[in-house]
Order: sequence, then C-alpha cells, then structure tokens
Amino acid sequence: MTTADELAQLSGLAPGLDWITDTWRPDGPNRAPAAAAGAWGAFLQGRLVSVATTYLRGQVHEDVAVVTVPEFRRAGLALACVGAVTGAIRRRGRIPTWTVPGSNGPSRALAEAAGFVPLRQEIVYWVGPVR
Repeated sequence: MTTADELAQLSGLAPGLDWITDTWRPDGPNRAPAAAAGAWGAFLQGRLVSVATTYLRGQVHEDVAVVTVPEFRRAGLALACVGAVTGAIRRRGRIPTWTVPGSNGPSRALAEAAGFVPLRQEIVYWVGPVR
C-alpha cells in the first residue's frame, strides 16, 4: 500500500479502527510510515478489511500495528498482514516489536501466533490527546 491508499482505502475502515493512521500524519513522529516503512492490507471484494504497518519507528526497532474489521476477524487475514510487515522490517535490518496492553488478549494471541514472544511487562504512559 502507499500513502495514497490512506484516503482511498483506509478511510473506509470501520469507526474506531482509524487509530492505525495516527502516526501517518505529516506532523506525526514518523512522517508517513506507509511510504517509509510500508503497509500491507487484505482486501475482500475491493474492500480493505485488515491492514498492518509500522506504527512507531526507532533507530533499531519498528513497532507493528494491525487492525481488522470486526466481521473479518479470526480468518487469518491479520496474521498474513503481520507476516508481510515483519518480513519487510527484517529485510531492512531492523527488529520488529509488538506493544500490547496486558488486557488485550486477542492482540497478545495474534502476536504469539506471528512468532512474537513476551519479553516484559511495562506500565506505559502516553502523552497526547485524550480519546
């Protein structure tokens, strides 16, 4: 996917899933990861139903994010998208990471299915607009 897909496809994601593009804004910390790091999507009948991308980029690590439209969850689409993005991260010589709240069991299960292993638990404070 390219940054042009943000308007064409990503705007059609279900309400509440648009957080995936928060860091894509030109003034965001990553300056459009779709163009810089890539985004991979699963399409059904021309509709984007799952997408994975680098959400935050560091000097060595890239944190993976994925969303799937609720009615298409548990069909393997997110896992396929995550596999594509983590492969691209590794080809760039970087380390893919996955940050997930302990309370998000489905995300933790997907991370483990994709080969991520828990490293540690942390308390994270996020400074930004309240949702």
